[in-house]
Amino acid sequence: MGRLHDLIADALAAELLARTEWDEPPALCFLYVEAGRPRISALLLPDEMWSADRPPAVLARFAAISTSNSSLLASVAPEGLHGAAFRCEAWEIDAGKPGTARRSEAMADCMAHRIERRSDAKEIRSIYAVDRAGITYAAVQRRGEDDVRRSIAYPGAGSGFSGTIPRALDQIVTAVLGVAMPGRKG
Repeated sequence: MGRLHDLIADALAAELLARTEWDEPPALCFLYVEAGRPRISALLLPDEMWSADRPPAVLARFAAISTSNSSLLASVAPEGLHGAAFRCEAWEIDAGKPGTARRSEAMADCMAHRIERRSDAKEIRSIYAVDRAGITYAAVQRRGEDDVRRSIAYPGAGSGFSGTIPRALDQIVTAVLGVAMPGRKG
């Protein structure tokens, strides 16, 4: 991992630790790097926007709109813009090992969006970011805990992030910065 990448992961963790309340609306943010220091700044979007659907689905629609306006967005990208981030609250579970009944049940609950009903579900707040190089960052904090788990996934490393949120952030970064992002699985 590079020093800048560690600093970005640290900035994401600090963003979560700075939150003093729970049950907050999601936030779409931009990631800036100025004089070698990362900074996260939330876009001023109406909180009501996030109630239209599950937050990742709303983010995906926003990304699709961004893609259709990419030339305009890229022309007004501020100096130091390095990537995009998405903060939200969610639920996590220990899904168990692949090929087990526990894993199959957990995956079915994930696909049906009913994780929060499980007795083993833990509430989390998370922030994911994608930078102009396609590097994906995550920071996750469980409710009631001070510890923040951080992770960084490099393109082509084989163990990256997948899903709606990273794909939407890829689209936003491409639209705003005009850079081609590496393909993502899933």
